Amino acid sequence: MHLPMRGFLLAQGYAWAASSYSRNAYDPSQGAKDTHAPAQFFNGKFGKPRRTYVTGASMSGHVTAVVAEQWEQSYDGAMPIYGVLGDIANVTPTTGNLRIPMVTLHTLGDLFVPFHMEQEYARRVAAHGASDLLVQRATRDFGHCSFTGPELVQTFVDLVTWVEAGVKPEGDDVLDPAVVADPNYGCKFTDKVSPRLWDTVPGLAFLKPAACPAN
Repeated sequence: MHLPMRGFLLAQGYAWAASSYSRNAYDPSQGAKDTHAPAQFFNGKFGKPRRTYVTGASMSGHVTAVVAEQWEQSYDGAMPIYGVLGDIANVTPTTGNLRIPMVTLHTLGDLFVPFHMEQEYARRVAAHGASDLLVQRATRDFGHCSFTGPELVQTFVDLVTWVEAGVKPEGDDVLDPAVVADPNYGCKFTDKVSPRLWDTVPGLAFLKPAACPAN
C-alpha cells in the first residue's frame, strides 16, 4: 500500500491493512504470501468483506500482481504501482494469467523499474486472452516512486468504479510504438496541478519535460 492513499481510504470507510515482509531481500514470492496473510486473518476474524482490493508500490507492485494472479478468488481488483511486472518467467511468476480487473500505474522516467515492464506484462496478459481485464496508465515524471496523491487516488477510484459499476476506465496503449512515441504520451493521466520535484528543487529543473496540453 502506498502511504499517501491511507488517509483517503480511511476517510472513505475502507478497512485498511498492510504487512511487512518476513524476510529481507527482493523476494516477491514470500512477499505475496505475507501480503495475502492479513486478508486471510481479516476474513477469519470478521468475515469476508463485500469487496477486497490489493495494491502496492515498487516490489510491492510486483507482489500485488502475484497476489492477484495466485489468489484471484480472494480479491476483486488489483492496482500495481511501478511494479516489476515483466520479471523473468516462472521465477516469481507474473505469468499474465489475469482473472480480476487490474489497473497499473507507471512513470515513463522510471529507470529503476523501466516502463518496458508494463509492455512485457501486456504481452503476457494478451497471451492468456485476458487483455480485457488489464488497464495500464503512464504518467510523465522521472525517477522511481514519484506519483502524486491525486494520481494514486484517481487510479484507485477508477478501479473501484470498474469493479462495482462495470465501467471500465481508460488507459494508455503501451504496445503501439507510434502511440508511445507521441510527444504527449503520458499526459492523459498525469496530475498537472500538484508541484513536482523539478518545480521545487532548482537543481532538478533540467529534468522538467515539455508541458502537456491543457486538456
